[in-house]
Formats: sequence, structure tokens, C-alpha cells
Amino acid sequence: MTEQQRIEALETWRADMLREMRLEKTCGQLALILMSIPEEDIPGVAELMQGWLEYVSAGMPDVDIWSKLRSDAGFWADIATTAEIEAYVGAGLRRIERATFAESARKRIFVDLWEQMSNADRHAFMARVDPEGNFQRGAA
Repeated sequence: MTEQQRIEALETWRADMLREMRLEKTCGQLALILMSIPEEDIPGVAELMQGWLEYVSAGMPDVDIWSKLRSDAGFWADIATTAEIEAYVGAGLRRIERATFAESARKRIFVDLWEQMSNADRHAFMARVDPEGNFQRGAA
């Protein structure tokens, strides 16, 4: 098989798969396709799928362009177990340092965390911050 024939066969397979996915619309079909991806191609496919998910989940701009994203996140949080929430939030917070992340987003996250603390925990936290804003590991 020549390189051109291989490319054409791959394009035909891709078109057939896309057509089948549209017609079938089943998770089972998608699972079979995903399970057939060679291990070395998974990172690239995952990146492609993430881009697609961002594209299809964004929706048309509303008053708040993030409304669908935020409502989807709220829905997930409502049905997630506490273990899932802890695991995903922790992983997300660790991911922030490796991602391009707006300072305003970091502040919103901090405020969300702050608002969930009891007054006693807020006071204990503030007792560990000196007047210059440095965190004191040995205090409180």
C-alpha cells in the first residue's frame, strides 16, 4: 500500500467513523473507538477531545460567556460525591501552577474557598499571616 493509499484509506475510515458516530450516537460506539486508540496516540487524542468539548460546551455568548460552563460545573458538583469533589478540586488546584491562569480567576477560587471556611478557620488562617502578608508556618 502506497503512502497516498494509506492516507486515503485513513480518511475514508475517519469519514465512516464520523458518520457512524452521528448515526449511532451511542456511548458504546465511542467507547469502542476510544479503546482502539494506540497508547502513544492517547495524549494527542485527549488534547483534541478536550478542544472539542470546550467548543461544544461553550454555547453562544449570554450575559456571562461562561454561563454554560459554570452551570455544567454546578450540575456536576450537585451530583458528585464528596470524594470526587475533593479529588477533582485538588487536582485542579495543583494544575493551576502549570497552566496559564488569570489572576482574577485565582482570586475567585480563593474567595470561594474562603467563603466555605468557618469563622474559626478564617481567624486561624489570618493568625498565620504576618502584617507584610507572609505566611508563617510555625504560627497557630
